Amino acid sequence: MSIVEHTPSNRSFLERPIIAAWAINWEMALYAAIFLIAIATRFYDLGLRVMSHDESLHAFFAYKLYNGEGYIHDPRLHGPLQFFLAALSFLLFGANDFTARIPAALFGVALVVLPYWFKPWLGRIGALITSLGLLISPSLLFYQRYIRNDALILVFTAIMSLSLFEYMRTRRVSWLYVGAAATGLSLATKEVALIHGFIGLVFIGAAFLWEQLPFRRLKTVIFLLAGIIGLLLIGALWLAVVNSPDWARNLALMAGLFAGALTIVRNVNRHDKPVSNTLLSFKDSDVLTGPVALVMIIFVMLYTTFLTNLAGLRSGTYGAVTHWLGQQSVARGGQPGYYYLMLMALYEFFPFLVGSIGGAIYLVKKAPAHNITPSGSYTNRPSVPTKKKRPTPKFSDSYPSDGGTFAAYLIFWAIGSFVIYSWAGEKMPWLNVHIALPFIFLTGYVSQSMLNRPLFQQKNGLQWRPILYVGLLGVLTALTIRFAWLSSFVNYDYVNELLVYAHGAPDVKQVLHKVDNLSRHTVGDQQLDIAYGGIAWPLVWYMRQYPNAVYFGDKPTAERLDVPVILFAPNSNLSDVSVEDIEPFLGDRYTRFDYHLVWWPLETYKEQTLSQLWHAYVQPDTGGTETLRRNWELLWQYIFYRNTPGYSFEKWPNRTPLYLFVRNDLVSGL
Repeated sequence: MSIVEHTPSNRSFLERPIIAAWAINWEMALYAAIFLIAIATRFYDLGLRVMSHDESLHAFFAYKLYNGEGYIHDPRLHGPLQFFLAALSFLLFGANDFTARIPAALFGVALVVLPYWFKPWLGRIGALITSLGLLISPSLLFYQRYIRNDALILVFTAIMSLSLFEYMRTRRVSWLYVGAAATGLSLATKEVALIHGFIGLVFIGAAFLWEQLPFRRLKTVIFLLAGIIGLLLIGALWLAVVNSPDWARNLALMAGLFAGALTIVRNVNRHDKPVSNTLLSFKDSDVLTGPVALVMIIFVMLYTTFLTNLAGLRSGTYGAVTHWLGQQSVARGGQPGYYYLMLMALYEFFPFLVGSIGGAIYLVKKAPAHNITPSGSYTNRPSVPTKKKRPTPKFSDSYPSDGGTFAAYLIFWAIGSFVIYSWAGEKMPWLNVHIALPFIFLTGYVSQSMLNRPLFQQKNGLQWRPILYVGLLGVLTALTIRFAWLSSFVNYDYVNELLVYAHGAPDVKQVLHKVDNLSRHTVGDQQLDIAYGGIAWPLVWYMRQYPNAVYFGDKPTAERLDVPVILFAPNSNLSDVSVEDIEPFLGDRYTRFDYHLVWWPLETYKEQTLSQLWHAYVQPDTGGTETLRRNWELLWQYIFYRNTPGYSFEKWPNRTPLYLFVRNDLVSGL
């Protein structure tokens, strides 16, 4: 597919030299503003939040690596990359909550500006909207201020997508090496890299097949897929009505997979066959040898801690796969099949709404292509045969890479992520970012389609569709910013946010502040003798600063507890030791203070059925209109204000208590 040259008579408004230069200057100014805001939002008060259970584990083992104690890969803590990055951050800036989260924040900033390089497929406006969406996404912002692997792997996933289409567009081998580096680092970050790789490989394989499909059979395949989707959705609805939610979920997810296949059939560029031609470029060539070797080198070096732990090769391959497949039946979190549907609706409603509607439209109407040349002007690339002789391309994007294929990829990526993560046994709020990412890119793509048109046409006058879309975009952007601000800068430590899960309560830092003051005024900075037991995390991370702190676990003794300060958090899942078992060793020599250590959000949604929802919000059994009004008011209070009437933080049901015992002669020092 070649580029149709523009003559002065058919140039669009933005392609005129002066206007184009003005637009590019404003474009760069907007990217600069987004970049600066990304830095501010990712780094502001980064150390204020209390470490969650998992964060403290990641930070502590990175600290041991920084402290010269080495690192041995453990599949339970995912890949090694974040430990090396956090250790490097500790080396450069010291070890604390803020510096532990610096790598995640840096990757968060990088992800926000990455859409700039997707302009050949997203278009200029689409890329800007995508950057804006990544900037204000509540779940992305929350977990980019959090020491977890997910903030890192988001960037690698996006770069793998970029390298695929850049190589498709330019055939530059350098992009294969970029993709290989991203793949190796992704595998060294978290096991979900296998999910993302699976989605990409299935797309490439399916796109190749549909490009080869004879035209006479295309309609048959489309009608067949549409029929299967319809039957599966009808079956899912019927099973939901008869209270078989698990089977209903499975059928709905299967319908999603077939919808992804239908998206590929409807939108891949069958005329120019970009995927097929790209695969043919590897024929009879050793072009992949270097990139594959790079993936292996990165994987081996990181998992073996630079060849000092060869057992990491087994734990990073067989060990990681078997461990996390084993967790499928454990289903940690016990979340329902609609968990991510709920999270997307509460936090990512902007991309979920626009992306879902756009994706549905592209199931019945072929998606437009947004190719732009390196000079910044849009190209006209026909997707059907033409008798007119095409001129020789003058730009580096001389190979077809879109014609609807990129839209098919985004929709398949979004559907595939939603389906696979919803099917997986373990469902956690931080995994929602992997669903949000493709939906945000898809929103940028749809926005380019809606806004890349003149506001005024000579025949039809003022065009209301782009104006209405801008209005909708403005309202949704403002609401998204509000919920991003609430979750990351207001409720960041509080479990009225569903993103706050297995998280250290604000009490932890309050207790540490009291203990710091007590130590400072009695024996010197952090020299106080402390005993702590029960649940270890996140206390292990914070107690590393106290050389005289001793962990007694679930084995309290009079000797171990003969210290000025004792911290105890009962672990009812692993031990029967309670606070009542501690107190006899202490007698009346200590004063007890009660706090929270770790807590979880309310999960009353797990108990809901379609019948219960119907009677709660549509047709109540009793109370009539008054009951409906009250139920809708309570729902609104949570959705918009994150209020939880009837539940106070002081008596929160889903929590682990933390008991602070201080010797009586030191209580006044608190």
